[in-house]
Amino acid sequence: MTYEANGKQYGLTAAGGHGSFLTKLGDSVIAYPLPDKH
Repeated sequence: MTYEANGKQYGLTAAGGHGSFLTKLGDSVIAYPLPDKH
């Protein structure tokens, strides 16, 4: 998923672990800036 704020585009990732991999379950959403278009 992406969104735009103040003219800047951001990507979103839902990160939460997985029971089959024995990783901790969570409810995080991580946003990161995407490179500017040239």
